Amino acid sequence: MFEPGEKWDYGINIDWVGKAVERASGQKLGDYLAEHLFAPIGMVDTAFKLTPQHRTRLTSMHARGADGSLAPIDFELPQEPEFQMGGGGLYGTAADYLAFQRIFLNEGRADNGRQVLKPETARQMAANAMGDLDVRRLVTVIPAYSNDAEFFPGMKKKWVWAS
Repeated sequence: MFEPGEKWDYGINIDWVGKAVERASGQKLGDYLAEHLFAPIGMVDTAFKLTPQHRTRLTSMHARGADGSLAPIDFELPQEPEFQMGGGGLYGTAADYLAFQRIFLNEGRADNGRQVLKPETARQMAANAMGDLDVRRLVTVIPAYSNDAEFFPGMKKKWVWAS
């Protein structure tokens, strides 16, 4: 689409990182994450596959009708996909996601005191990797499921980190 450093956009790069983790570890991505990240930081409700107990708490996905209204639809990610994508496909709760976010606020340490990332790794992951580029409007590829995403219209959007 463009040369690195010319624009910013989402991509499939994290899916490929997931495949590299699988190759290097000899484990499926979900198993590796469960052992090395989710369990150590207390993420008890996050996985690529729904358990019966998780399914009872699953919220509905909605799609936009021709009149613009939203209605629930049947939607579920494949429970036995060809591969587990590093860039998407996890089911989880807000509490688990907050536990994940806190490891960056605590320089790689979970709330339970477990160090899961080196402090310098956590800092590097929170560093600006897009230089002076602006975040652009995210154009939907499936209009029935989402509108274009233009957060804070009229404002320049770029990397900002306040510690």
